[in-house]
Amino acid sequence: MEYKMKRALPIWESEEAHPDTYARFFDRFYYEGGAVTLAVSADSDYECYINGRLAAFGQYSDMPYDKVCDTVDLTPFCVMGGNSVLFIVWYMGKSSMRYTPGLPSLIYEIATEDAVLAYSGEHTLSSPAPDYVQGACRVITSQLGLSYTYDARGDDGYRAGVMPMTGLHASVVFADRIGGLRCRPIEKLSLGTFLPAVPIDPVRRVYDLGRETVGYLSVSFSGKNGAEIE
Repeated sequence: MEYKMKRALPIWESEEAHPDTYARFFDRFYYEGGAVTLAVSADSDYECYINGRLAAFGQYSDMPYDKVCDTVDLTPFCVMGGNSVLFIVWYMGKSSMRYTPGLPSLIYEIATEDAVLAYSGEHTLSSPAPDYVQGACRVITSQLGLSYTYDARGDDGYRAGVMPMTGLHASVVFADRIGGLRCRPIEKLSLGTFLPAVPIDPVRRVYDLGRETVGYLSVSFSGKNGAEIE
């Protein structure tokens, strides 16, 4: 099944395409009630925050000539009146067994049954994401593709939904990248609650979750400013 955006256009932070780069995109919309749906597709992966809350993530592994669109219910994340939208998009740009390089892009549309509330276009403000090291291209394996390097000193708190006062600019629109978007063919993964980890070897830092599971880690630690964590 194909999904057609009503007003959205593919955008990126700049006209250039460099592998292993991260961009952030800001928008706002006014909400007066009713069900709200996000339609989004990216090359290569994305996170979406509504009013500082993680609302959607995880681009379906597709092909540059057969892009897949996610549709997500945003209603639980909306508040009456003004709402903030943030996308963080990672452009891989390097071949692996899980990814075929396309061109960096983000296209999104937030709508109710009757109206489009927000959509990607030149008006969408953007900039490079300041808390990721750009262009490192650190390969894990040819199967897994690229790793990443995160520098927390660059985090200006933008995930909370507050636009930075400086550094943002109009996004670049790529009308030639408009094409049909296929609806996601399988159910989207959901984010559950974190499981507590019990240390079973404090010396070698081995922890037990008590069950087999998949997902990602939430880790807290303290250290000196600028310390490197491996």
